[in-house]
Amino acid sequence: MWPFGAPAMAARSVAILGAPAWAVGLARRLEDHGVRAVLVDPSPQRILAARLERTSVHVCEPLAVDPQALTLALAVDLVISAGPTGGQAALQARHFARTLGARRVLCTENAMAFGPQGLLGPAWNCARISGAWDLGWRFTAIDAANRKALRDALADRAAVLGAVDPTRGFRPNTRASARNSANRTPGRSLILYRPSAGLRP
Repeated sequence: MWPFGAPAMAARSVAILGAPAWAVGLARRLEDHGVRAVLVDPSPQRILAARLERTSVHVCEPLAVDPQALTLALAVDLVISAGPTGGQAALQARHFARTLGARRVLCTENAMAFGPQGLLGPAWNCARISGAWDLGWRFTAIDAANRKALRDALADRAAVLGAVDPTRGFRPNTRASARNSANRTPGRSLILYRPSAGLRP
């Protein structure tokens, strides 16, 4: 068994199920790096907030749709289950993984029991991600070839979401694989979740 669930596939487009504030920030960061992101949520309030941030949105209840039909309609490669609560994130991930396979689903919750890879690793769940966002943590990007910047970010307890490069798109990974990676692809960036002003969740 993989340590963080099944390894997720690379993707040029993602659907993010749930639109809490941190998921909107994640969508914006992925879009900034050429990965199309669509937020899927039934809440008019969360959808309005996402639209104000100029993110792509689709209004529906993820648990009430056929996963295959939704991913085909949105033309996405990968699904990130973001909640807005941990319980809902886990249910959504199970629902989508049964149809799409675990490699096409990431989840905020510990995914060991049902396959999908955890979004930021086993120490992070929906409540901790949301709490960190409220304390000023944000998704940022660094040049993957800049080893000093990566060492500094990891020393600051940043969580590694994954890598983005011009040829492969977004590739989810873990803190350990980012630290050990020797990939020097030109234009490759690492997406991190890290504190502002030294704050901790």
